[in-house]
Amino acid sequence: MSAVRSLESFPPPLATSVSEPHADAQAREILPSAETLRVARTQKRRSVMLAVGLLIGLGGTGYWYSGRGLVSTDNAQVDADVIAVPSRIGGVVAHVYFEENQAVPAGALLAELDPAPFAAQLAQVEAQLVGAQASADAADADAELSATKAVGNRDIARANLQTNAMGARASSDGILEGEAQVQSARARLAQAKVDFERARSLFDSGAFTKAQLDAADTAQQVAATTLAAEAAHLSTLKLAKTQSQSRVVEASAQLRVSDSVDTLVRQARARAAVAHAQVDTAKAARDRAALDLGYTKIFAPRAGCSPRCSASVRCFIAPSSSRRWSQMTHSPSSVCS
Repeated sequence: MSAVRSLESFPPPLATSVSEPHADAQAREILPSAETLRVARTQKRRSVMLAVGLLIGLGGTGYWYSGRGLVSTDNAQVDADVIAVPSRIGGVVAHVYFEENQAVPAGALLAELDPAPFAAQLAQVEAQLVGAQASADAADADAELSATKAVGNRDIARANLQTNAMGARASSDGILEGEAQVQSARARLAQAKVDFERARSLFDSGAFTKAQLDAADTAQQVAATTLAAEAAHLSTLKLAKTQSQSRVVEASAQLRVSDSVDTLVRQARARAAVAHAQVDTAKAARDRAALDLGYTKIFAPRAGCSPRCSASVRCFIAPSSSRRWSQMTHSPSSVCS
């Protein structure tokens, strides 16, 4: 365009009478050639393109500087792992300690369930454990006492059997002696009756006095009384023998029972073993309750971002390994956007 202006600025050619060949040469010297115009236009385009490229470069550099470290795309793949963070127990959410798209380190506390029900359950099973332990201690003491009593009862039963057996033998000996005493008393009574009859005959003949007759009668009555006493004593001895024999039978039965000391001890120890098994069960329940209480706090398994959370405070979440109430995205760059 500048070449056109320069062309227009030339004055019109003067009318002259110069010859035609000379005029053409003069015109070529005055007017710019087409090659000159083409070169001028090319230089101008280059200048414009250089300026536009410089502006684009400056703009791109500024955009890169202001947005460096940030990734923004509508269609791209990010190399990251989606990690599920399930709840191991069911409960009511009490606190949520993260926001969506927040970068969290490994082991960070993400959320917490209401610990009150689990703390109460732990206290209950701990009380049950104390009761079970007390029962086990009592069972151990009972086992030891049962063993001691079983041995003692066996010794007592043996002593009772020996004593009652000796009493039964003594009663038998007494019965023999009592029977002899009864026979002797009967003989004395028979003799006293004979003496009385003879004394009465002699009294009737006048050979005996009244005193002699009375003495014979008294002797007869004493002999009868002695016989009655010896007979009663013999009956007592026979009753004692029967009682002694009954005690011998009872002592023998007690001895047979007490002789099973090992069986009684095994039974007592079996009861103690059952009580200790209940202690182990209570300990397992205590440990499970303690774990559940610890599971009320949910921690980040790995460092990453928290892009999605479907739980809110006071909502209930069920224990499930497949239903994820929150997710974390872990990428090598650990960039959250």
